[in-house]
Amino acid sequence: MRVQSGDQLEVDITAIAHGGHCIARYEGRVIFVRHAIPGERVIVEISDVTKSFARGNCISVIKASKHRVSPPCSYARFDGCGGCDFQHIDPNYQRELKSEIIKEQFSRLAKMEIDVEVEEVKPNLHWRSRMEFTVSENGKVGLYASRSNQIVEIDKCLIAHEDIDIEKINQAKLPKSKRVDVAITSKGQSAVVIEGRENLGLIEEQVDDINFSLNPITFWQSHRMAPTVLSQVVRDYVQQSLQITSSISMGEQGYLAQPFYLSLELQEELP
Repeated sequence: MRVQSGDQLEVDITAIAHGGHCIARYEGRVIFVRHAIPGERVIVEISDVTKSFARGNCISVIKASKHRVSPPCSYARFDGCGGCDFQHIDPNYQRELKSEIIKEQFSRLAKMEIDVEVEEVKPNLHWRSRMEFTVSENGKVGLYASRSNQIVEIDKCLIAHEDIDIEKINQAKLPKSKRVDVAITSKGQSAVVIEGRENLGLIEEQVDDINFSLNPITFWQSHRMAPTVLSQVVRDYVQQSLQITSSISMGEQGYLAQPFYLSLELQEELP
């Protein structure tokens, strides 16, 4: 049977893949399926087909995984926005699946067998301090559907920081099809940048005892706790390296210890 876009097929989900997809096979053809869980039997609707594989969405679950939960967000569905891939999966099992993805990538690409544990960084909701919206034809902000140019209008986002007020943003006269960037800083500042109306005053971020002044649309870790967690990982690694390295010279020790004492001025140039 030739698989075509729009076909609805009953398949078994066998494994996790990167990009929010799971893997199924139908008459030998690989299908990458969103909104499913390994071990499930589902109905998948094919969205697009290539020479070597197909993509689709789980539209019905015949045999559910014990790890399946009700998504907290009403937009986390096959015909919703493309922002969240795993809200239908228990958070603990999400981390197991992400570990499997990393191990598979190392094994397949680097030919290395490694053990990986993905650690939890709370909160699980309202963690995103940076959001990028697009304005719909109705003048409302939204997010793109998965692998699509379709804008799904939203009135709330459960992974966005609580201070990102979508209702208030929608009260502005937003230009259609333009991007709207929103940033909430660790110091409680907020910035809304509308494409074509940029007024890029600097915002302030703080990680531990280090202060940063940056453009609100420049890259910054979107998880509100990620800068602190990653900073601590680096600090722990440096401290451990200084303790276990017996042949290192005092000068090198001082250099490695600089992250704790050095004042840096960084400048970023946008193209």
